[in-house]
Amino acid sequence: MFWHASHLHPHASRTLYPRQWHIIHNIPFWRRSYITPLAERLHDEPSAAASVDGADATYLDLLAGEDDRKPRLSDQLRHGTESPLPNAWLENNDDVKSVQPTLQVRKLRRAKSSLTQRAQARAVERTTHRRKRQEATLHLVKSELRTTALFSPSWNVRYAGLARRYDTGLPEHFLEPPTALLMLTDAFERIDEVLDHMDSMPDGSVWSLTTFAHRHGKLERGIWAETALWLVCYDKVRLVRFLLATHIMLYPPINWVEDCLRVLARHYITSSHMDDEMRATRFRELIRTLLVLFDRETKEPFVLSSSFVLLLMPYCTDAQLDEIWARIKLGKVKVHSHTILHFAEFFVKHNQLDRSFDALLDAVAMGARTDSVAFQSACATLLRSSSSHPGGIRMCLRLVEHLGNLGLVIDTRIYSIVMLNAVEAGDIETVNNLYRAMLDQGLQPNEYTFAIRLKACKLQISNAGMLQEVIQDAIKYVDIRTNILVCSEILHCLALHHVKHHRGAAFNTLAVAYTQFFDPAPLERLGIELPPGPTEEADPSQHRMQPSRQVLTNMLWVYLRHKNLPQDTIDCYKRWRQLVASGDGIWAECATTAYVSNVFLHRFARRKVTLLQATQVIKDMQNPLPPTSGVKQAPPNLISWTTFMQGFTRHGQTKLAEQVLSYMRSKGMEPDHVTWDSLIGRYAADGDAEGLVDVIRRAEAGGEVWNYWAHRRIKHFKDKARLRRLLNEQKFEQQMDFSQDIKDGLSERLMEAATAEGEPMDEAAGAEKGGGAQVGKRKTRPPSDVEGFADSSSELAEMAGSVRQI
Repeated sequence: MFWHASHLHPHASRTLYPRQWHIIHNIPFWRRSYITPLAERLHDEPSAAASVDGADATYLDLLAGEDDRKPRLSDQLRHGTESPLPNAWLENNDDVKSVQPTLQVRKLRRAKSSLTQRAQARAVERTTHRRKRQEATLHLVKSELRTTALFSPSWNVRYAGLARRYDTGLPEHFLEPPTALLMLTDAFERIDEVLDHMDSMPDGSVWSLTTFAHRHGKLERGIWAETALWLVCYDKVRLVRFLLATHIMLYPPINWVEDCLRVLARHYITSSHMDDEMRATRFRELIRTLLVLFDRETKEPFVLSSSFVLLLMPYCTDAQLDEIWARIKLGKVKVHSHTILHFAEFFVKHNQLDRSFDALLDAVAMGARTDSVAFQSACATLLRSSSSHPGGIRMCLRLVEHLGNLGLVIDTRIYSIVMLNAVEAGDIETVNNLYRAMLDQGLQPNEYTFAIRLKACKLQISNAGMLQEVIQDAIKYVDIRTNILVCSEILHCLALHHVKHHRGAAFNTLAVAYTQFFDPAPLERLGIELPPGPTEEADPSQHRMQPSRQVLTNMLWVYLRHKNLPQDTIDCYKRWRQLVASGDGIWAECATTAYVSNVFLHRFARRKVTLLQATQVIKDMQNPLPPTSGVKQAPPNLISWTTFMQGFTRHGQTKLAEQVLSYMRSKGMEPDHVTWDSLIGRYAADGDAEGLVDVIRRAEAGGEVWNYWAHRRIKHFKDKARLRRLLNEQKFEQQMDFSQDIKDGLSERLMEAATAEGEPMDEAAGAEKGGGAQVGKRKTRPPSDVEGFADSSSELAEMAGSVRQI
């Protein structure tokens, strides 16, 4: 298929007037290109304009910039020297008595002949220049650094047109349509031959394009470029195979191969037709291809961009990333210093701090700016992750020293990160020392600094002096009335401190602090009375913020502890559910997480008379909200189920607790050590040795280990000798599990093992028949019914029925 030049430019086929020029003085250069064809029409074709006010004449005078008092240029060109000017113009100019023509016909013709020759010469010159420019675009410039690298404007223009649609990084359905690939017909014929040959060859084979080049009288790289561009445009799936098949001497230009790999990665990440599994498969194939293409007999390095490496990293295995990193260290792969910083962050996330620090050193050696955002981000990630290692705070402090020697500016953010690491390590003294050192350096603490210090106060919540000092510093350095983060942390610390030391006055104290910062309307809609706070009418600067979900949860937690009557808690819960169902903006948002529901659930589970309400909370969390709420109800989480189960274990309802555990597991929620500790404590308090051993076995089978609380609860078991004997039997049963040998007729092996342990044969056999599913005569499976329920009250019977119906 041939393409005409008119297909490429919208005005290429437009008919142009002959190149004839006229002497027109004092006209700007940019206007002359428009004046020439118009002047020719008025002079050579007098019928072109019916009157002096014709469109061409008027526009010509406008371009020429003629003064109203001078003769019109259009009249001179159309009528020659003998044509008088319009009478209307003479009548409106009394000071003009006579007008002499400015151009003689004879002079005009000589000028036209001379200018025509000059115009023809200039046209020839432009044609020659255009031909040379076209020849220059076909010229390939070789690189002095890489053997096969070639700079080709033809390749760059075509590739840029194909890859431009991926520049935005948006999903594919947001991208502009792909650009059509413009080629001659014989190019498509060559492409078909190459692809047919590739399909006929087995996978993994390599072959040269020399035969095709000799057949068509073309260079190998020209045929490779045509085929690669066609695959980039129309068939990216086969492009990977084409790159591997042509990886042979003479190699294709290495920078063209890099372009193909880059556009493949960008296509995979933006394609909306791939799911996550298919995308991962494509990227893994691309990474394997890249590692193969790295090995060239020419020993020239690949140049990888930062964006390309970032797309590959999430899909690289540790071995593949190690190989890429090793080639970078050896100089076989060239990358920018920012790419080295990406490797540093990747090593941190994989707990390779030594390699991450080594990458930071390499980045600095390659010229990375230590004051750049990328370098500071990599350093911050390294410092933050150091806390998870043994001796984390000491390692963090040493890293700060080394990074400071590299040129890292130790600012407020770095101090805050180290302080946070110290808080997580429980080193409050280091936190205070770092804060004082930061002030001595003249650095201004920010909101995150005080949020970290308030987190440290929670570790020593009884230290009222430290808490007061931190709050005063926060008021001094931060405008806390407009900073919801610091205000939320302050309220949380006050709640923890006063609930522990001043339980009776905790809510009143917290309410006074709340009204200083937040709008009381949400709590008032819930029926919670608050003391009056500052009004905006008295002080316009006292604009109070809307409370966050965390603030409302803390206030509700302290308020429910303040109310001793169960009915008050029940009424408060009903009002909250009504506000949620009605679509209250703030309280409905609280239903999207389990925090507020868990607060009510915890209060209901503490009393036996409100266990039925706890069941109702679990039901509400599993039922969808009405459309008027505008939000989606959050389902119960692990804390919800554990709290619900603890309500039964606390009040001696072990069978119902086992039912809750069974139902929780049916929902895909596996118990944690807190859940098992509750059951262990219940069986220990009941003196049920078989049940205690059974729950211990189940906990160990789930991967849990005995912790401090489990040991503490087991200590309360009275008949410790019986418990020890059952535990030994349990250990014996696990060690002597020869069920497969019994099936094979090797029962004598079990007899020898039992004799060696000194246990009676009948007990061992009884344990073996029960298998791992029972200890003695007790079954592991929790009871599915509530028969034998000790309490015969109507409320508990209703509650048991509700548990079965959850």
